Amino acid sequence: MKSKKIMEPNNNNFSYLMTAGFFAVFLVSVVFYLGVKPEDVAAEPSLSAIIFGSPEPDYPVVTFLPVDIFPNEVNFSRKPEVKAESALIYDLTNDKPLFEKEPQKRLLIASLTKLMTALVASENIKDAKQRLFVLDEDLKIENPYNDLKSGDNFNLEEALHFILIRSDNAVANVLGRSVFKEGSKFFVFEMNRKAQQLKMENTLFYDPIGLASNISTVYDMKNLAKEILKSYQGIFLISKIPEIKVISPAGLAFNLKNTNTLVSKIQGILGSKTGFTPEASGSLLVIFKDGQKMILSLVLGSQDRFKDSQTLIDWYWRYRN
Repeated sequence: MKSKKIMEPNNNNFSYLMTAGFFAVFLVSVVFYLGVKPEDVAAEPSLSAIIFGSPEPDYPVVTFLPVDIFPNEVNFSRKPEVKAESALIYDLTNDKPLFEKEPQKRLLIASLTKLMTALVASENIKDAKQRLFVLDEDLKIENPYNDLKSGDNFNLEEALHFILIRSDNAVANVLGRSVFKEGSKFFVFEMNRKAQQLKMENTLFYDPIGLASNISTVYDMKNLAKEILKSYQGIFLISKIPEIKVISPAGLAFNLKNTNTLVSKIQGILGSKTGFTPEASGSLLVIFKDGQKMILSLVLGSQDRFKDSQTLIDWYWRYRN
């Protein structure tokens, strides 16, 4: 029986065929490339071209989404830049912070002190007609105003206009000296007692003016602001008056201009108080309304309290949603 001869493949022929095939494909590709111009090719428009229009942006299609497509996510993480040592934006209505910087840092508060002075005086002067007299010792207090003289006298509401609008140091001293028969030291004691009652645990008062080393934090001052809004809103109503003329019983006119230069520019303002000494730098507390919400803005230890406060307030209105 004859065996069949198995034919082995010719490796040389197979290699020639493969090489020829690849070469043919290459030639066809070159011919096609040389014969067709790029502008003759109708490309499908990309998604970025549809959204942005023509011409397309230079960056790759995978990055076509601008950041503002998701404003809530971006706005939540974006923070205002302020130079104040401590700052706070707080939703008083819903009791939650919206932005804070060094919130527990104890700092000098200067004339923000006068908010507590106004509160303690309002709680303890029962006779709205009681006259509060300016004495020589009050005029010796460091004060940017020189229009008061010994014997001038005011009732509580008029005195509050002096300390809250123009931040008058002499009249703040009058209140501290006159409210209690025990005098100024007892008044300061009551200021500190009230602070403890309001859980202002990092606050300490040494005088009713703000010239001494009175210290607090933005959160403690927030507690004070909430108490004033709750119990003595008239304090903040006075504090937001841009300018007013107070007539003394002797017929003298005192033109009081607000130390807060932003007071007429802040949308929905409910109240404010400034503070400044060289040691404390600048401070500014502002409360404003957004619909049914009350918002607090506060800076302590600021080299530019008005700019920092404007930055905080602008940030709130821009990103509050």
